[in-house]
Amino acid sequence: MPEAIFCGYDPIVSAQDMIALGLTPLADLGEAFDQSHLVIVHNNHPAFQAMPLSRLSRGMARPGMVYDFWNNFVPERLTLDTGIRYVALGSHRMGADQPGSGCSGR
Repeated sequence: MPEAIFCGYDPIVSAQDMIALGLTPLADLGEAFDQSHLVIVHNNHPAFQAMPLSRLSRGMARPGMVYDFWNNFVPERLTLDTGIRYVALGSHRMGADQPGSGCSGR
């Protein structure tokens, strides 16, 4: 049975606060994406709006998904590798029939 490891990165939130939330704090965005099956974008901080999502997603495990609660990106403008999906809150692209569908915990 796979075990999920819950990690977090935020340019504002301290490592102590991350630990208090039950998360393993990460040093940067690259580390947050590295070998993750699921990355969740929980806020619209400028660091997240400007992140190079296509490049960062290359380090993700397959299958992988980036779920964006803030719709920071236009899916049609993203170039993601096979096996990586971008889904934004309210997106109609949630179907399992989409290429690269599926995800599991990091």
